[in-house]
Amino acid sequence: MAPPGNRHASTLPAQPATDSRPSPIPALNGSRSPSEQTRSCAQASSRAPAVPFGTDQSAIIQAYEAWLRERRVRWATACMKLTSGGVISGWGYIATQRIEKGKEICRVPRAACFGSTASADIEPPALDSQQRIALLMYKELQLSSKSTWAPFLEILTGKPASPWCWPADAQRFLEGTELEHVLQEKLRRLEAERKSCGVQGMDAGEYRRLCALVASTTNPWFGGSIVPFNWTLNYARHPNVSFEAEGGYVVARATRAISAGTELTQEYAETTSELVYRYGFVPDAHVPFDEDVCSISLELIQEVLAADSDGRAPKRSRPSAARGRASASAASVANAAASSSRTSLVCASGALAPSPWDGLEGRLTVELRRDGRGTAQLVGVMLALGADDDAWIAVAKELESIGGDEDDAIAASLVGRLCGASADALERLHEVAALEGGEDGDPWPALLQSVMPRMAVSSAVTKAIQVVERRRSLLTGTPLPAQPPSSGMVTAALQMATALRDIETSILAAAERTLRAEKFA
Repeated sequence: MAPPGNRHASTLPAQPATDSRPSPIPALNGSRSPSEQTRSCAQASSRAPAVPFGTDQSAIIQAYEAWLRERRVRWATACMKLTSGGVISGWGYIATQRIEKGKEICRVPRAACFGSTASADIEPPALDSQQRIALLMYKELQLSSKSTWAPFLEILTGKPASPWCWPADAQRFLEGTELEHVLQEKLRRLEAERKSCGVQGMDAGEYRRLCALVASTTNPWFGGSIVPFNWTLNYARHPNVSFEAEGGYVVARATRAISAGTELTQEYAETTSELVYRYGFVPDAHVPFDEDVCSISLELIQEVLAADSDGRAPKRSRPSAARGRASASAASVANAAASSSRTSLVCASGALAPSPWDGLEGRLTVELRRDGRGTAQLVGVMLALGADDDAWIAVAKELESIGGDEDDAIAASLVGRLCGASADALERLHEVAALEGGEDGDPWPALLQSVMPRMAVSSAVTKAIQVVERRRSLLTGTPLPAQPPSSGMVTAALQMATALRDIETSILAAAERTLRAEKFA
């Protein structure tokens, strides 16, 4: 069975964003230039020049390009120019003449990558933390013009717009969305990091801003670093440039022919929640990604199942009065262990999976997608967790005897046994699982269709619809402001949160249609 999509915040994108950029001064109060092209809705509300009024931009660019040459960076100077005018956001590159597909745009050595380490590893740290590079940036910003990175940091301008930096009232806009718990956990970790770093005079807001800037511009190359040109190219859904590591260099090439006057762009996210969480924007007229999801947590599923039982406790053996409190306590422990065992087997079947967001690995979820994918797993979870104890005991031993890496076989046995399939039917279900599953497959839709119509499945579908309805109520439980906020940052946050809610609402609507039609995906 294919693993769920990874949105770990530590798994940095192939091409990092340029919409959150470090400030050239420790106060981090820079802002970005207005775009003459289509701008992201999250950024269009409040823009100021990327470089303070009166600053000689040509002098800044000349100093930066001289610095690049000193660091032995090579780029197609005859084909492109750096500018803060006529680009999507902040600084960007415009083609000054036609660039053919496959042409090398730039070649950046390790020495020019901010935060690079001696390690040749490409992978980022396992934990979602920007602390190392954020503290290095803080140190260099304090040095101001004395820093050997000063020309680089002068260009690396911007005010981060990710939710990490939103005002508290704006962060509440994300309640009920995919990012609610992700943001809460990240803010907790950021504060713990700040307190442990030992830097005097750095308040919580400044540390969050630095980490947001680092997160939006860092890539995993050279142990994690900010790469010139890579951070400068703006985002596009259909980009014209790609980056890759080649030995001790990061190299960019044109992925298609680029006409003169066209901005050089890249793509660096697979979901809308990634764009909002790490980069702080959603493009205007945004088309949802195929991999956008709306997660259903195990806690929500258990809440619906408990309500469905009309408040009655699950069927269990009662301790006798003679056994006293010790027996009651032992029974409680046994029931908790049984519930944990059942959940573990459901996870082993591939129906439930740990959240792919860093810090939420212990949160089990089912991910629903816009095309109805995930509904079959949700029904499978309701089928298993909604079964009474007697029915579950009848299948638990068989499920436990199957190897832990045989998730497709466990799914087949779970469906077959809970639906009362005969021995021959169970064998056919295992054949279906083997055919539809595997490393890149999902056997759940075919397994459920194979046993329809069955009362157990129909009941599980009804409960799954209740879960979807409950999840939708969480999205609408916190009304968004009816009047446009006066703050530009809050306005941008509202636009991003609205986009997320709209996408998740459409995913839930698609899931409900799929469930009611019993055509699982």
